[in-house]
Amino acid sequence: RWWKALTMEKTIRCPLVNRLVDDGFCFDTSLAAEGQMTKYFWTDELTWSEELVKTCMNCPNHRDD
Repeated sequence: RWWKALTMEKTIRCPLVNRLVDDGFCFDTSLAAEGQMTKYFWTDELTWSEELVKTCMNCPNHRDD
């Protein structure tokens, strides 16, 4: 992803996929959960649901920048 160079790389534990992810994954997922990006940008690991959106929005690592 070309935009990864624009973000500070860090690794965080994502409760949606229960593994460590980079901040780009977190950013994309956060945008989709907020409705700012289509849910089709979510990784294939995830099946869209309101429960996942709620989990993402309440995550202490949720990207809101």
